[in-house]
Amino acid sequence: MLGLVGIASALMGAAAGTAGAGGDDRARAEALVAAAKASPSSDRLVGEPLAKAEDALRRADQARRSGDAPHGALLDGLGREWAETAETLLVAQQAEQKAADLERRTAELDSKATRARALLEETVARRGRARSSLDALEVEADGGTAGDGGRP
Repeated sequence: MLGLVGIASALMGAAAGTAGAGGDDRARAEALVAAAKASPSSDRLVGEPLAKAEDALRRADQARRSGDAPHGALLDGLGREWAETAETLLVAQQAEQKAADLERRTAELDSKATRARALLEETVARRGRARSSLDALEVEADGGTAGDGGRP
């Protein structure tokens, strides 16, 4: 759980840091890709968006080398979008993990509450039976002394 929090923080920090540096799509994409690759679940969860982001950045380089700077900039933007998709997936995974942990804890607490309720009901029933037995003994004791006490 802590690892996911650290990854999400790194991703958010990378996004904030590059946005403040002029908002360059390529720089932000590269920072997000690097942060997402640091995730232990990057291959399984965000492998495809990361591959597409890297492919878009590679194609942007090729476009610039061939003299097509406008398409290079568009491809940088595409790379940033894919990198942000990977970031969103990691944040969603963190939220799902937290929700699963809360659901598990809720189930545990519900189980404890059910057991406590059953114990309370059992205790109330025992108390009722004990009270009935005590009342019967008191009636028996009062009946025996009242009958003997009235006769000489």
